Amino acid sequence: MKELIYTIALSVGLICPLEAQTDPKLSNIEEYAFHGIKLGSPLSALLRIYPKASGGSPEKRGTYELETWRVSPSSAAPTGLGDASYATFSYCDGKLYQIELKYYHSTSKGIPDWRQLLPRLVDQFGEPEKEKYNNSEDTYFAWQTYGKLVWLTREEPARVTIEDSNTLRKIPPKKPASGF
Repeated sequence: MKELIYTIALSVGLICPLEAQTDPKLSNIEEYAFHGIKLGSPLSALLRIYPKASGGSPEKRGTYELETWRVSPSSAAPTGLGDASYATFSYCDGKLYQIELKYYHSTSKGIPDWRQLLPRLVDQFGEPEKEKYNNSEDTYFAWQTYGKLVWLTREEPARVTIEDSNTLRKIPPKKPASGF
């Protein structure tokens, strides 16, 4: 019986690993909006705030239609991008599933590097999970809730990505180029 309980507890721990991260600030991920644009928003919300955004060439992947839109400082007026250098908004079937903010560090322009971004994210979302490493050995920090993920890379440019990981998991990977 003891072994059965241990097996069930271990299984639940592996299925729901986010239980351990209970910082109340994590709920801020669910409500996060970049200049009023939240995950799940339609494309019209982006174009209302950033009518000069560029991109939008649809790509079919499996049964999903993907579109990526980019906002640069020149196309961000009058709303602006805060101190981000660029913002990329990715859509799946017309709904926003990922926001990526890039920060090309520049002291003269007031653009922060990852060291300056980390305390802001801690203030907003609480302490991150410990530093992690992806396949290219870049270090990143992550904050997770059930279905939402925020991560910050320690590289130049620094990237803050807010994503709906449930949607991201459904999208099939890009097929490799043929003929090589």
